[in-house]
Amino acid sequence: MSFKNFVRPITAVGINANTLGGAVYLPINAGGLTKTCIQTRIWNRSNIAINISWDGANLHDYIPAGGEITYQFFSTRDSGMYTPVVTKGQVFHAQAAAPGVGFIYVSGYYQETI
Repeated sequence: MSFKNFVRPITAVGINANTLGGAVYLPINAGGLTKTCIQTRIWNRSNIAINISWDGANLHDYIPAGGEITYQFFSTRDSGMYTPVVTKGQVFHAQAAAPGVGFIYVSGYYQETI
């Protein structure tokens, strides 16, 4: 499979921080990623710190209020090897101690195939 020599964005989706609060992780992008992404970003545009889970049950990352995290895999690629990606359908989850004000978003970039 060959890839085009450029990337395209997926549409950012998110949740309102006022829906968070308590021990339960809630999906940020309930429908999952619409494409297999070589770069995925979660931005916390709220006034609360959040925990991030890739599986909805376990803590994987932490983002402070107003912060963001980028999962960037294309810079680790070696010639002749597969490129690590975040698969289509991946749902990211957020959890916080109390509801907040603002939004949390997921966005990403993918390469089209030829």
